[in-house]
Amino acid sequence: MNQQINILKIIYWTTLISLTLVAVIVEEFFYSDSPVGILVGRQQLEFVYQTLVVLITLSCCYGSLRLFRLKRIVKELHEHPLTSYQKWSVIRIAMLEVPYFLCIMGYMLFVNPSFVYLGLILLLTFPFIYPTKGRFVNETGYIGE
Repeated sequence: MNQQINILKIIYWTTLISLTLVAVIVEEFFYSDSPVGILVGRQQLEFVYQTLVVLITLSCCYGSLRLFRLKRIVKELHEHPLTSYQKWSVIRIAMLEVPYFLCIMGYMLFVNPSFVYLGLILLLTFPFIYPTKGRFVNETGYIGE
């Protein structure tokens, strides 16, 4: 059990650090001198993209926090706690990783600070899914090893 929790921690930190580094690199090296995005000035496209990213971000934040309360997942966690927890934890991390990447891309394309704010909302959600042994026990009910 401890080995699987450690693997999840490595995945968690690798994802979080790599995407944050990408965001910092985009801001510092691409837009430090002249903040010009590739699609700046295309308001209709920006509105559609921003609307989609807001909806995806908010639904993924809520979904990642409520994921382990779905009946099908709870049943699977009780039948095979170790393997199911690892699988669903990776999916939970990916549910925050994808919108975070979309926010970075939105900022690169449109240089709109609202994408930064959405990214901060996602970053604030990340600590609530940090994989620990206590969270594993609470979400699966499995005490084991």
